[in-house]
Amino acid sequence: TTTGTNYGFLSLPFVSDVRNGPFAHNDLPHPRKYLLTTTYCTGFCIDCEDGMYLYDRDDFREACATGLLLNGHEKLAVRYDPDIVNKAVHLFRNPIENIITRFQDEYNMRISKNDPDWLYNNDEYGFRQWCRDLDARFAKVESRWNDERVSHLAKHVPCHGALYQYVV
Repeated sequence: TTTGTNYGFLSLPFVSDVRNGPFAHNDLPHPRKYLLTTTYCTGFCIDCEDGMYLYDRDDFREACATGLLLNGHEKLAVRYDPDIVNKAVHLFRNPIENIITRFQDEYNMRISKNDPDWLYNNDEYGFRQWCRDLDARFAKVESRWNDERVSHLAKHVPCHGALYQYVV
């Protein structure tokens, strides 16, 4: 049985008359009732300030029905009706792995754009400095949400500035 994706790179629409997704990963037989579909929903915003990375239930649901379609060399944003989704499976990864992936994605994007403001090497030391800088940047926001005891404990957790985005 095939699985689906909201990102139609080299993929076929799962339902032939629905061009905006979800898309089948391959031409294996389609399931009769449900299609397990990969989506990143709202994604992440590492540069967002002061709670702009917070999403309510409706915004999150809408974002889960969006994706990208590769049309030649052009990437098109697509959206399908979220009401066609009847069930959801939410997989959780280790939060530290997510933060490492965020760092690596940010690194790759900034390097590909020759960003002169990117100060971090793609190694343990660059990652640790990136975490310290995130912690400093989010300290003001965290102090509004946390009491003094939690803020004090957070200072001993590497990359708590990025971890904070997962729990609010």
